[in-house]
Amino acid sequence: MNKGEVKRLIEEYQLKYITHLENSIQEKRVTVDIDESEVLDPEDYSRQTETGNLVLRLKQQVSVAKETLKLLQEISLESKNKVVMGSLVQTEELILYISIPTKTIDYKGKDLIGISIHAPIYRTMINKSVGDTIILGDKKYSILNIW
Repeated sequence: MNKGEVKRLIEEYQLKYITHLENSIQEKRVTVDIDESEVLDPEDYSRQTETGNLVLRLKQQVSVAKETLKLLQEISLESKNKVVMGSLVQTEELILYISIPTKTIDYKGKDLIGISIHAPIYRTMINKSVGDTIILGDKKYSILNIW
C-alpha cells in the first residue's frame, strides 16, 4: 500500500472541501451586497443579515479546514507498527488513515476513511497492532496490516 498516495488523496479531498467553502462564500457575498436602493422591504435587510452571519460561519469553517490541512501535511510518512497518528491501517474491508476526519473515499476499490485522533473511535484503536480486533459501529474488523 502506498502511504504517500493515500495521504495525497486525502489532501486533495481537503483542498476540494476548502474550495467548496470558498465558492459558497463568494455566492453568499453577492446576496449580502444588496444596494440600499434595491431594498424592497424590511425582510430584505433581515435576509441580508442572515446571509452575512452565514458568510462569517463559512469563513470560520475555511479557517478550520486550512488548519486541518496543515496538520495533515505535517504527518510523517514513516511506517508504524501500532495504531498512532499517521498510521495507515488495513482491515478486511476498510483502510483507515489516522490523520484528519474524512467521509468515505474510494481507494482502489476499497473504502478509505480518515480518522481524527480526537474521534472517540480512535481511543478504542490506539496502540493496537496487526492481528488485533477493532470495533467500528456494530462491526468487528481484524487489523491485517499497519503502515
